Amino acid sequence: MEQKSPPSPQELSQERLKLKQHLVWLKNDYSDEIPEEVIHSNNPSNKFKVRKNWFVELNAALWMAVDYWKFIKKEEATVEIQKFLTYITSEEFGRKPLTEARDIEWANRVIDIAVAEL
Repeated sequence: MEQKSPPSPQELSQERLKLKQHLVWLKNDYSDEIPEEVIHSNNPSNKFKVRKNWFVELNAALWMAVDYWKFIKKEEATVEIQKFLTYITSEEFGRKPLTEARDIEWANRVIDIAVAEL
C-alpha cells in the first residue's frame, strides 16, 4: 500500500481557508431565528440553526479544525470548542426535543473563536 505524503504548506493553507469559509458560511447563511413550527430538511426554507443537522455539520467542521488538522492551537480556544463539541454530541443535547436560543448563541460564539484562530 502506497503511503501518502504529508500535505504541503500550500495544501494546509488551502484546507485552513476552506474550513474558515465553511464556518463563516454556517454562521452567516443560516438563521438564528427559532420558527414556530419544526423545520424539516425537505422544507424549501430550511436554513435555520435550530436544525440538528446544522449542529452535526458544525461538529464536523470544528472537529476538523481542532482534532484532525490541529489548526487551532491556543489552549483557551481548544478548551471552549471541546466543551461545546462534548455538549452537542451528548445524550442530553441529542434528546432535547427542540434547540434553544442559548444553544445557537453558544454555537455562534464558538464559531467566532474558531474563525479568529484560523
